Amino acid sequence: MPGIAPQPMNHPFQGSLVALPTPFAGAEVDLLTLARWVQAQAAAGTDGVVACGTTAETPTLTRSERAQVIETVLTHAGSMTVLAGVGTNSTRTTLERALDASGLSVDGRGVDGLLVVTPYYSRPTPAGLDLHFGAVADAVTLPIVLYNVPSRTGVDLSAEQAHALAARHTNIVAVKEATSSRDKMHALCGDPNLAVFCGEDSMAGEYMAAGAAGAIGVTGNVLPGLVSQWLAASRPDGNAQRARELAETLRPVIEVLFIESNPGPVKAALALRGGASPDVRPPLGPLRAESLEQIQRVLGEVRDECLDVDGVVGQSSATR
Repeated sequence: MPGIAPQPMNHPFQGSLVALPTPFAGAEVDLLTLARWVQAQAAAGTDGVVACGTTAETPTLTRSERAQVIETVLTHAGSMTVLAGVGTNSTRTTLERALDASGLSVDGRGVDGLLVVTPYYSRPTPAGLDLHFGAVADAVTLPIVLYNVPSRTGVDLSAEQAHALAARHTNIVAVKEATSSRDKMHALCGDPNLAVFCGEDSMAGEYMAAGAAGAIGVTGNVLPGLVSQWLAASRPDGNAQRARELAETLRPVIEVLFIESNPGPVKAALALRGGASPDVRPPLGPLRAESLEQIQRVLGEVRDECLDVDGVVGQSSATR
């Protein structure tokens, strides 16, 4: 842990933040479907959403499409927290996207924070990570959530470096940790200057029990109410028995939503619920027939709790 750190900036990030996919209609982004998804998440009582993250297939989106996606989310998010993913494998491009996202506003409402992934492909050293994240933190005033997902990027941001970055930059306020390491989880939690968000859906309950602020996940796209309840029940002051029951209910859904590369399975699941296209952009391809069959079977077992484009069927986190 670092020594004395500056006072952390106030921010509203907590609970279930849903990483939104980007729906497509042919070659275009389907903004009408995206709007309906966001409205449904707001109706479900979801705490927040992430636009243009990994699940959104952001590397395949143009600059104009990214702006349209973020503006659509802002238009329909209501009181939910809105984070915008801006990270790339280039510091210059990341800065451009951070400034673009910071400048977007709908009726005076802008994004609440930025999600910045470790640069992929380049595999920077810790010194390079310091330069990268420091440059973004110095360029914007918005709160920043660091995003560590070494399975996709090839570089692992250590807990020690995450703490140190938060100590040096008051607008680095949180980290999304997408690994299955329990040692890393415990090393991250407990820093008053750095909120921790679970980025590994299957471990969200463990993270909450360890003191995490919330989760940034995929499963909430399909079961927002149950995911919100699971996170709340898993807190140290929650209901351990209820948390175990919810974990058992959610386990097969989480497994099937990662049966192939994200976001293919979750887009297929949403298509089954609301008629949207399950299409992904190359280099991703269509799901195997057997994967689609498994998704349909598992969702059938929890259909009364699934998100519907016209609202939420069953008990939501807003009504529990």
